[in-house]
Amino acid sequence: ATAAPRALPRDAPRIRWAMPLGAHEVDDEPWLPGRRAGLAGGRIFLGATQGLAVVDAATGAVTWPASGAPEGGGHDPGARSSGGEGESLWAIETQWEGAESLAVGGDRTPGSPRRVRAEDLVPGGRLDGPPALDGQRLVVPVADGTGSRFLCLLEGGDLSLAGKVELPWAPSLPQARADSLPRRSTLAVAGGTAWWVAATGLVAAIDLLEGRPRWVTSYRISRGWQLVNGWLPTPPVRWGTRLLVAPVDGLDLLCLDAATGREIWSQPRESQSMLLGAGGGLVFTGGRGVIARRIDDHGIIEWERPDVVVLGRPVLTDREMIVSGLREDVAGVYRIDLAGGRLLRFDPVAPTPGDLIAAGDDLLVSTGPDWVIALGFAGKDEPSLPLAPETEPSGIEHGSAE
Repeated sequence: ATAAPRALPRDAPRIRWAMPLGAHEVDDEPWLPGRRAGLAGGRIFLGATQGLAVVDAATGAVTWPASGAPEGGGHDPGARSSGGEGESLWAIETQWEGAESLAVGGDRTPGSPRRVRAEDLVPGGRLDGPPALDGQRLVVPVADGTGSRFLCLLEGGDLSLAGKVELPWAPSLPQARADSLPRRSTLAVAGGTAWWVAATGLVAAIDLLEGRPRWVTSYRISRGWQLVNGWLPTPPVRWGTRLLVAPVDGLDLLCLDAATGREIWSQPRESQSMLLGAGGGLVFTGGRGVIARRIDDHGIIEWERPDVVVLGRPVLTDREMIVSGLREDVAGVYRIDLAGGRLLRFDPVAPTPGDLIAAGDDLLVSTGPDWVIALGFAGKDEPSLPLAPETEPSGIEHGSAE
């Protein structure tokens, strides 16, 4: 992804461009994105049920494929994307010729995305979650048919396999449980280390240079979780010497020592289950409500807002959280003060927004349930994009961004 701006203008969001997700159809099937778009080199890339597309973040123009229709097919709508800073790589989970694959591109490869098949990395392999970037290398989680899980390192230049690390198996985890685990492991990567939440009751720190685990620790597994809104897989967050983890198969928010894996504290998440990020010494979770906890004070609650129903992952600036949500059944964008939880403003937005990524100092891109939209914050005089009634999806309650 890209770094969030230090601040956004305190204005109502205006729609710069909007792309209805049913606009492109292949074999009478609508184009539906993954839960989260990726960004690299000023371009947005989206996974689709029928393939993938690359979109100019500033204008919304489809830059690849040239036909303007998604290319490829069979994408898992629950899959995620990964992006790089500036001119770096992007990668997205997709299908190609009936096999689970990565499509990889970047500013240095402006043509057709290159393909890497999971079964070529690990025999019988399938993608086990979104890839991450370590400089010019891709770090790809892959599982085989026996329940074993691997991190595969690909060189960004030619996508050759540079290394492979197997996650140690948890002796206390029965194989029957492993067979029912979600295909949604998550990664945080920095400085040659990957912190891997493998959704097997384990968190591991992997030394990518030496190709071995530095530490492995376990957590309490939930016996009745469901992969629904509020329980979406979100990657761990490193905050200084701390690693913050909200496992998809666990009920707790964990704070670990990033160097050793030692548990510093844990707090129950209940319905506040999605890890939204960290800032100002606080860690934020959200679902049916947003909670801020003190990272260095045993996870004690600093503030909470039970009135905010979160619709996707937010953007955090130095001072505020910008997050899609519901307010009395009206969809829109909240702006919440990080330090005290004060609601700075709420602006209704139609079509319904979802996960947000920062695409510039005054531009956010949202992937919602029916549309991809770009929201500008450059000033009240900026005209908003009119949405013709006949092009708007049904069943959306409209508001106005003033």
